[in-house]
Amino acid sequence: MHRRLLLLLLPLAMLGAGCRGGQGGQPDLSATIGRVQTRGETGPCQAVFVGPDRALTAAHCIVDRRSWRPPAPGEVTVVAAGGEFVVREVTLPARPALAPSGAILDLQEDWAILRVEVDAVAPPAPLPLAGERAARLAFVFREPVVKAAVARSADGPEMVTTLARCSIEELNPSGRLLTYSCVGGTGPGLSGSPLLLETGTGYEVIGVMSAKERLPSGEEVGIVVVPPLREVAAGVRQR
Repeated sequence: MHRRLLLLLLPLAMLGAGCRGGQGGQPDLSATIGRVQTRGETGPCQAVFVGPDRALTAAHCIVDRRSWRPPAPGEVTVVAAGGEFVVREVTLPARPALAPSGAILDLQEDWAILRVEVDAVAPPAPLPLAGERAARLAFVFREPVVKAAVARSADGPEMVTTLARCSIEELNPSGRLLTYSCVGGTGPGLSGSPLLLETGTGYEVIGVMSAKERLPSGEEVGIVVVPPLREVAAGVRQR
């Protein structure tokens, strides 16, 4: 993973080919994946719920890039099918992923856990975290993975899910950073959108997208951060 990164904070773009959740028997993840808003403005980033009141996203989506400090309580919200969830607390890795200049320090630290206020009437629908071991097994055995994202429907205000089947191309020694590719590119979604593992009982979250990379061949691959399962799970359990 030493090739030149194409982009880090990815611009808003059209979603890739896939299937729309809730239509034709396909899964609906619109209460699981949400769009990240900062001070009322919706950017390209997304987040995925991994606990009753916890969401996982890319850290660069919500921190101050110069200081790598988290936002103040209430500055960030996650908008999903259940409503707009206000972020009250942010958990970040001990080390920043980027320097103030934007230079990459350690991209595998580009993750954040958001604790949100939950409306009991319409709570989010979280997915379990798969963890580093599951990422390694999926890589070794070439198990297919699923890139997922949400977008506003062209026909109305409701959110729809877009999915694409992909494969893991590389995994770093720690199991915390991987590249993946889908047919025709990197699939739907941008920073903070999840890469999922399909199991016999549903989906589990491998990690969230951090960046894109252009290979010498011209092909683009996505870069996904796999958060440390033990550290993140401890935060998810603390309520």
